[in-house]
Amino acid sequence: MKKSRIEIFPLLDELCGGTTKPDSFRPDVWSIRKGMTEYEMEERSFYWLPCAHGGLCVMERSVFLRGSKDHWVWTQQHPKPGEEAYHIILTGGTPNAPIGDVRSFDFSSHLRRLEAAAMDAQAVELVFYSGCRFSMPPEQYRTDMERLFWEYGTIRHIRYLPENEAKLTRAIMLEHRYQKGWTPQKGRPPSGPVR
Repeated sequence: MKKSRIEIFPLLDELCGGTTKPDSFRPDVWSIRKGMTEYEMEERSFYWLPCAHGGLCVMERSVFLRGSKDHWVWTQQHPKPGEEAYHIILTGGTPNAPIGDVRSFDFSSHLRRLEAAAMDAQAVELVFYSGCRFSMPPEQYRTDMERLFWEYGTIRHIRYLPENEAKLTRAIMLEHRYQKGWTPQKGRPPSGPVR
């Protein structure tokens, strides 16, 4: 399935079978609404998995970075054969009525590819509502979370950073090709621009 320039929330409710709780209790809706306020396209691209109580929504970029919460949550899922997940790209609308593109993909195949494509997060960039901004190793962030809260306040934005940003972008773009049905020729690595 591929749908372009569609209202996101009605489609997600339909994919969940219409059994979802009110919006105020759905973390997937919160994530998408927050994405609508972001400027960078990487902050507006999500993977989503439907379930009876709403859906599991993670940022696409973070899924490819081991050590991020989104990577851990996404890879802990156990899909049934043929189960579909969805790639959501927000393109317009408002936080309460986002519009975007939605494409389904085979979740099991994606998780197998992700196992090889994911890379370690080398740092965590933190932006606080107080205006402070800095980076630290992921392990230090996990151990110092409480101290950071008391010292700097609430975190406004967390961004996991790889050692090589270009390599991460290439892994994500290659996954987009797979999700669209591309298969590599035997014995030949992918070449050319990845779109």
